[in-house]
Amino acid sequence: MNNVNFVPGHGQPRVSVSILESGDLVSYEQQVGEDNWQFFWLNYSILQICSCKPEIRSLSGLSDKLVALSNSEQPPHAEIVSWLVERSRTAQARPQAADELRVIDRWLQQNNQVVWLFYDELDAGFGSSQKDYERRKRALEALLAWWLESGTSSRQIVPKIFLREDIWNQLNFTNTGHYSGRSLQLRWEEPDLWCLVLRQALKSSESLRKVLEQKLGVTVDRLNLIGLEQLRQSLYPLWGERMGRTKKAYTYNWVRNRIADSQDNCFPRSLILLLQKAVELEKAFQTEYSAEITLRPKALIDAFPFVSQQRVAEVRNEYPELEQLLARLQGERSPIDENHLAQIWNLGDGELAFRIKDMIESGIFTERSRPKDPPPRVYGIAELYLYGLDMVRKGQR
Repeated sequence: MNNVNFVPGHGQPRVSVSILESGDLVSYEQQVGEDNWQFFWLNYSILQICSCKPEIRSLSGLSDKLVALSNSEQPPHAEIVSWLVERSRTAQARPQAADELRVIDRWLQQNNQVVWLFYDELDAGFGSSQKDYERRKRALEALLAWWLESGTSSRQIVPKIFLREDIWNQLNFTNTGHYSGRSLQLRWEEPDLWCLVLRQALKSSESLRKVLEQKLGVTVDRLNLIGLEQLRQSLYPLWGERMGRTKKAYTYNWVRNRIADSQDNCFPRSLILLLQKAVELEKAFQTEYSAEITLRPKALIDAFPFVSQQRVAEVRNEYPELEQLLARLQGERSPIDENHLAQIWNLGDGELAFRIKDMIESGIFTERSRPKDPPPRVYGIAELYLYGLDMVRKGQR
């Protein structure tokens, strides 16, 4: 990896002074129209590479304005947008940009270097209104289509595009299937979660390390070789086999179900927060639960509301367009039908269906109605979000 250069193609503005914000992207489209995003990404990638690698700026074949913007420590975003608009509007500048990218790629090859161009924050970088959604869709379809059409000819410049699954499913562009062999779903499976917990526990607790090594042969070095069932059993000294002394749910199932959303995506941060809070509560109890088990069920149960609150705060940051909808769910009960949602959200049928779809795809809602059930449709709230939204299940307080 010594010859790999990590360059932000798009992301949070604090990552690079040349990264544009949502208002800049609105301005660009207003000036050039809706069908010129492909030229935006071509020129934007060249600017980002030149900004991050000073030695490239001296290459012949690069435009003076590109070099000037790259040399600036704090380039005004208005100047960047103006440059991008000019390059998109001018017919001569379009092939010039492709030539510049080839010059850069050739230099990287000659110097045995590779650029990984990272595209992140593509969910939040365009704004949160319906118009912003449509703009984001056009821009991302152009980004992915451009890399398929032209970017694959670059030997040393490799895109790494991070997209939420729900956004990917909404995109429609030519040869979408070509990405099937070029994509990877980032997802935490059950063995990954328990390896994470055990790795932390083995490193932080000498007594637990000895117990697991002597009884089950579990060590940090062997974690990735251990099967799922043994991983589950290895957690018994930490939180017991079941959630209580009677035949209740297995603890690992109880934990996993509560750190997962309605799409069955598990969040390791929520898992770590659950355990940290449970340890804090366990230390405050006056009586010892068991000499063989570290955390009692009550510690985990009492810790969960805090985890839910933290996850709701995170999802508000990840999906700013849903913040007002989430706020209006406070005090409501789950499950909830679409008529009541229309009332508390003050939305008509078309906008309501769109927002419900957003809530399902973001993992907050799950549809409870069966296809043959009469309207209104009914939706449940993932337990991970219930406490954080100050909601309750019907029939429970």
